[in-house]
Amino acid sequence: RNGSGKSTLLKMLCGLFLAPAGEIKIPHDVRFGHLPQVLEDCPDLSGGQRLNRVLSKILSDEPNVLLLDEPTNHLDSRNRRSLMRMLEHYPGTLIIASHDTELINTVTDTLWHIDLGQVTVFRGIYFNYQQILEDKKASIEQELSRIARQKKESHLALMKEQERNKRARVQGEKKIAQRKWPTVRSHTKLGSAITTGNKRLSHINYKKQQLLEELSSLNFPEVIKPKFRLKGLGHHKPLIRIQDASVAYEAVVILEDIHFHLSGCERVALHGNNASGKSTFVKA
Repeated sequence: RNGSGKSTLLKMLCGLFLAPAGEIKIPHDVRFGHLPQVLEDCPDLSGGQRLNRVLSKILSDEPNVLLLDEPTNHLDSRNRRSLMRMLEHYPGTLIIASHDTELINTVTDTLWHIDLGQVTVFRGIYFNYQQILEDKKASIEQELSRIARQKKESHLALMKEQERNKRARVQGEKKIAQRKWPTVRSHTKLGSAITTGNKRLSHINYKKQQLLEELSSLNFPEVIKPKFRLKGLGHHKPLIRIQDASVAYEAVVILEDIHFHLSGCERVALHGNNASGKSTFVKA
């Protein structure tokens, strides 16, 4: 999840950060190539162009270990496919920090899942890891449902036994008062069933707590649920109208003959290749 330490780990491996504890031992013949998440070089280029330029420079040094931090963040679909093909045939070691599940499934064979300061190592692709988690979650939830039914049945049985115990005690006390001295169930036997019922409920609660702890430790990916509210314009009045416009970047015309109309409550996606002018259009 975000903030779990993926980027920091990559920086420690290539020597940009010092480990606060312990020791990192790297063989002398290891040559790291580190692609950071934020690329500050060449601000005049698009995000995809910057990544291609920086990655080409890294590969020219012939690293045998590539450390890639969110490499597909700024790539269009074409460049993204091209990057994955290149990484599939890369002969060295790859360590990738990414939320891109397709990338992880395509080019990696071992998963390190970092969550709450712990690392879970899984030999296989991300899809299989998720499937195992889902199957285990379903199994635990099924067992919790069974335990809930068992707890309800045990609770009802205990209540019946307590009521039977109460009636027997009242009846015994009444006959003793009448000096009839009948043979009645002993208090030991009367209490034995109740004690057994309480122990059974205690065991059920203990088992339930164990399952809940196991369920919480499955480390499912973080699901971000926004808690804020956006107060939009609740009408369909025209907001933006563009006719016969052009967009230029440093005197170079990128887009021309633009006709664009946007009304309230509409949702528009800008889609195109890297450097096609999407960001420039928004800035304009």
